[in-house]
This record gives sequence, C-alpha cells and structure tokens, in this order.
Amino acid sequence: MRWKQRFDNMALGGKFRAIGMLTTAIALAISSAVWLVADLRTEMNGVLREASASADLIATQSTAALTFRDRNAARDVLSSFEVNRDIVTAAVLLPDGAVYARFDREPALKAPIDLGQVPAAGTWHAFGRDSMRIAKPIVLGGERLGAVFVRMDMTPLETRWRGSP
Repeated sequence: MRWKQRFDNMALGGKFRAIGMLTTAIALAISSAVWLVADLRTEMNGVLREASASADLIATQSTAALTFRDRNAARDVLSSFEVNRDIVTAAVLLPDGAVYARFDREPALKAPIDLGQVPAAGTWHAFGRDSMRIAKPIVLGGERLGAVFVRMDMTPLETRWRGSP
C-alpha cells in the first residue's frame, strides 16, 4: 500500500505524469510482445516453407526410385540433403508406412519416424520443441507411391529467439 499513499500525496500534475508513464510502459510491453510473437511466427513459417520445398524435391526425385523399386536411387536422393545442416532426418516411406530409404544426419541417434501421425493423404506438419516434422505424399499419375518424411532442426531458431550467440 506504500505506492497508493505516495500516489495520494502527489500533486495533480505528478499524478498525470505517473498515469502517462504507466500507460506508456503497458503499451510498450504489449507492442513488444506482439512484435516478438509475429517475428517467431514469421521464422516458423520460413522453416515450414524450407521443409516443404525439401519434401517436394524428395517426392519429385523419388518417383522413379519407387516405381522401379530402386532403393539405392532413393538413398541417393536423400543423401543430397547432407549439405543442408538443418535437415536431421529424411525418409521415403511406402504406402503402408514402411521405411523404404532413410537419411539421418547422425545415424547413431536415428530418431524414430512418427508413423502414427503421417496421414494417408495430404500434407501434415507439426512443430516440436526442437524440431519441425513434415510429411507429404509421393504421387505419380494420380497413384500414391508413398510419402516423404522430413524432420528439421529448430535449434538455430530457438537459439536466436533466446538471444544466445
């Protein structure tokens, strides 16, 4: 109650200044929070676009490998993602969900593919604390040949957001 007593003892001009400063501080806090949320959303949409483009590339390049059952060709397509440090896992899945070919940035860590969440049709994505996952169907001539699964590392975004170097 000390602040209330101080406020009651202020001159009218001081009260107006205090109210103005408090209003300005609240407006600044709200606008900063809105800006931070908008910035995070923009960054997450960027990661989603990058992952979606990677999944589209895998899907396009994997149609021949799936059509002719050439597992080595599918692995070659996936191995091209060694240059993208943000891709942790990429996989070509058969229509039944079995892994046909797989790329893991760190093979010893081989994180499981969330097969229960991969839809039978359409695109699916989900953001986790440290990764973003996306699955897209591989279609050729209207026939679904399988699906693509990509897991991207969100650590750079988290590090940037927390302000760490």
